[in-house]
Amino acid sequence: MTYLDIAHVAQLTGVTTRTLRHYAQIGLLTATERSSGGVRMYDQAALLRLQQILVLREMGLSLRDIMAIVEGELDAKQALVRQIQLVDKQLERLNRIRTSIEMTKLRLESEEPIMTNESFDGFNIDPYAEEAQQRWPDTYEQSVTRIGKLTPEQQRAIFDQHGDIARSLASLLKSGAAVEGPEVQEQIDRHYKWVCNFWTPDAVSYPALGQMYLDDERFAATYNSFAEGLADFIRRAILHYAASTLAAA
Repeated sequence: MTYLDIAHVAQLTGVTTRTLRHYAQIGLLTATERSSGGVRMYDQAALLRLQQILVLREMGLSLRDIMAIVEGELDAKQALVRQIQLVDKQLERLNRIRTSIEMTKLRLESEEPIMTNESFDGFNIDPYAEEAQQRWPDTYEQSVTRIGKLTPEQQRAIFDQHGDIARSLASLLKSGAAVEGPEVQEQIDRHYKWVCNFWTPDAVSYPALGQMYLDDERFAATYNSFAEGLADFIRRAILHYAASTLAAA
């Protein structure tokens, strides 16, 4: 059987010898045996336990919680499976945080309102992301999944497209165009397809989105910055589009 002394374990894992001694003092990880000179020695089983401890520590668990978990793991293979699951969960969370940061950056660059359900997704401390998941679980998952598959360049192109649509609608509003007119409806069709980059609304949810543009101060302020009254103009144009196009689909 192969053993590693405490110095080699510290060098291999990056855990200090002081930490290893502390783990021994609290009963979390004891050396397999000691050499003739009194040096702590660790076998493969001890190293596997240490690996599990370090994974759980990376997850942010306290030493007390780690102790409870590792003491309940009797089978090494099951312990490794659990570690893989924990790492996968952490990777998923970190990927969602990265997407959240990218989306916030893009919204700031496009002068759009920062949406809490996007900007804080993946951060466990945020109550808004949890609310969004509870209120609109399907929409929320669609949005996170779809935007997460895009490169930063593709995401930037999508947000740039939204600004172009808003400017076009603002020009039509200023020109006195009717919301049911072909030019306005062409831009609303562009807007609908833009929304589909995140989730796919229907004849009911699309008008609800338009209503939110008017009711939510952040959206209203953003659209009205292009032209006064644009938020309500878009809302009414979406209503017509939903009734004439989506309802007939």
